[in-house]
Amino acid sequence: MAKALGISRDVGDGATGRSYQPAFAQHQTGATHPFCEVMAPFVLVHNPIRWTVIAGRLIPGLHKVTLEPGVNHIARDRSGRVMFSAARTKINEEGRTVIPYEWGPDGESYVQVVETRPNGQRNVRETYLYAWETAALGDTSLIVDDDAYSKWAASLVAPGKLSACPPYIARRLADKLSAKLEENEARAAKGGEGSGAAKLRARKLRTDLEVVQKAIAKTPRKSARGRSATVTLDDGVA
Repeated sequence: MAKALGISRDVGDGATGRSYQPAFAQHQTGATHPFCEVMAPFVLVHNPIRWTVIAGRLIPGLHKVTLEPGVNHIARDRSGRVMFSAARTKINEEGRTVIPYEWGPDGESYVQVVETRPNGQRNVRETYLYAWETAALGDTSLIVDDDAYSKWAASLVAPGKLSACPPYIARRLADKLSAKLEENEARAAKGGEGSGAAKLRARKLRTDLEVVQKAIAKTPRKSARGRSATVTLDDGVA
């Protein structure tokens, strides 16, 4: 092996060597930061008519409101603090609910800030992600822990926080899922290009539909109470 590598094996006095392994500088590989895009800080907001199924749970459909000045009634004062009162008033007027940061997992914020080099650029920036998102070094993509997010969102349905999904909203969601399921099952049955993907979608839709149907079965339908009523009829008889 030594001869093949061109290394002399002359016998005699020689210097004592030591194990050597080169140290590779990480900054040359660009792997010291993730490469995901820069996203603004945000708060989560719940609209009571928006619900969805994620990881086998019927959960509130939360959406982001970005905290960028000039957008969503957001402004900043001279010290850089976010002025949110106008935005909160608008959200409340629309019947939506701002999710407080302290409602995040384990009492911590549901937002995290991560340093990134967007698309491998030289400058390091800050980006704001969900607490359930992971930004890999040297990668533009984000990995989301759907099960952990779903479990947390489901926990928000509790006294003093969010109300449960109204039965009529659940039934409306079930109707939409049922229609999509029927469509994809028909596409899968035809065979040919795209049928495999349709079959996978149908399987997912069927599972989601079962989740919603179980939620509907657990929630008794509430009806408005009426009272006895009569109407005075004038038959024109004196």
